[in-house]
Amino acid sequence: MLSRVTATPSTVWIAGFVALAGTTFAGDPSGREIPVEVRTIDTDALRGILTSLSLVKGAELLSEGGERRIPSGELIRIRWNWFDGLEEASRATRPARIRDSITLHLFGGDVLTGRVFAADAETCTIETTDAGRVPVRLEHLRAVTSFHAGMPAQRDTVEWFEGRPDRDEDRILLTNGDVVRGFITEVGRENLLVEDAAGTTRVPFRMLVSAKFARPIDQPLEGMRAVLTLREGTRLTVTSLELRGQGVQVTLRDGQQITLSEDKVVTVDIVGGLWEPLSSHQPISFEHVPMLALAWDWAADRNVLGDPLTINGELFERGIGVHSRSILRYELGGKYREFVTSFGMDDQSGALANVNLTVRVNGTPRFDQFHVVGGKMHGPIRINVRQAALLELIVDFGDNGDLQDRFNWVEPGLIRSP
Repeated sequence: MLSRVTATPSTVWIAGFVALAGTTFAGDPSGREIPVEVRTIDTDALRGILTSLSLVKGAELLSEGGERRIPSGELIRIRWNWFDGLEEASRATRPARIRDSITLHLFGGDVLTGRVFAADAETCTIETTDAGRVPVRLEHLRAVTSFHAGMPAQRDTVEWFEGRPDRDEDRILLTNGDVVRGFITEVGRENLLVEDAAGTTRVPFRMLVSAKFARPIDQPLEGMRAVLTLREGTRLTVTSLELRGQGVQVTLRDGQQITLSEDKVVTVDIVGGLWEPLSSHQPISFEHVPMLALAWDWAADRNVLGDPLTINGELFERGIGVHSRSILRYELGGKYREFVTSFGMDDQSGALANVNLTVRVNGTPRFDQFHVVGGKMHGPIRINVRQAALLELIVDFGDNGDLQDRFNWVEPGLIRSP
């Protein structure tokens, strides 16, 4: 499945691609021998050797079946070294927590973990294991966290801090539970500089848990772009990408070009093509009808409890978690040709979990599945939504009311009409 980050490939596939990885194909001047798994809008998975990749020209894949050229607009995800990179892919879903390091969180989901190499009033240059030195403008920062933020002892405090309403000033949570307020003027090599009416305060990273910026500047990118996930958790949104020798040359948001070692890459997700993840869309309405009194919200890219999406032991990065009975409604505006999704009960559901589901398009049922229980992944299903205005995802009570019904729409996506 798309975005699956833990799995157990069959022995046959592993053996076949170990042999494939050691093969040099005619027409592959780079001698590249790293097997990849490629997801497109029309296929479950293609596996082979990636010989060319560009956001302009698309991808070229060599496999035992020959050469395949895939336009960039049809690409969804490329996973490097797919059979022995699964552990790294699972680890890369969260930033590394290394003592004496910090993690920069940017708008758009970019994450960089490392140590500050240089800093001034406008820019922080962080030195990462995978991407080298990357400059980040302070105005693009959403948050800064230290390794303390990932410690179990800080979990409740961090949740309280993150849940507090935004203010017109930056807020910094310290390891002793205190909160410093003011304006962060520099992310330095060893501390944050915070200004308030009383003057300047230095907050050492060893005392930092989390810092939230009051008014970061979100600069949405237009056009085709890619999101790279690297082995140590770094995530970068890039506006251009091209294979060069044994490296991947990319252009960052600010126009700087860097070259990444190919063996550092875990996944490349293509954004701005024909595929749009439904979890990135805001529904026009959400309705939850509890059997008794407990109300549940929906969750994007998490299960309904706020934890990672997991079905039958497999972890998924994209999806929507809900609890019965729920109705999610999305406005399509006639822009899409197909809706694709898999689904199942989250592993945090219990033995009594049992739901009925329906997918409606313009008020007409297009798919039903009754008595969905735990321990099994269903799909993917593909539903024609050409010229449709409304998509509804309904998860209804099954045999046991709403008991333990923690349901996941897994990797739901809309395919745009070209």
